[in-house]
Amino acid sequence: MTPNPLLVTLGLDPSTFGRLEALRDRYFPPERNIVPAHISLFHHLPGEDEDRVGEILAAVTSAQSDFPVRFTALKKTGRGMAISVESSRLAAIHARLAREFAPWLTPQDRQPYRPHVTIMNKADPREAALAFRELGLSWSPIEGEAESLLLWEYEGGPWRRLARYPFTLS
Repeated sequence: MTPNPLLVTLGLDPSTFGRLEALRDRYFPPERNIVPAHISLFHHLPGEDEDRVGEILAAVTSAQSDFPVRFTALKKTGRGMAISVESSRLAAIHARLAREFAPWLTPQDRQPYRPHVTIMNKADPREAALAFRELGLSWSPIEGEAESLLLWEYEGGPWRRLARYPFTLS
């Protein structure tokens, strides 16, 4: 049996994660809200290479310190909405990992990197438009800190967290 695919996301400081998770809880259709708020870096790495993926993540995070991330603008996604993420350090980490993971990358993970947090998806289009309008009235950018990379196993819908790789450079 082939192991499940792996995902890599950015780990955030607890306060920022809590704010994003609250937005996701508020707006995401409850029956579809089965994973936590997240910023994906890679969506489908081979589960059979988990040890090597972990070694690469550990090497990258040991050379990084925590860094700021900015959650800038709301954007419509058709049947939902997302928050754009800006961080030059995140872009650099993603580029380095993309080089390391190059043999394993799927077409989705080879696309230009546009980090975001999805806070509503696959909702009724009318509900999505109303929610976008509602949140837009009070929206202001969120400042946060990136603290780690997280490795997950895809379990056919839900994810299971396998490891946390903190940024350790002081």
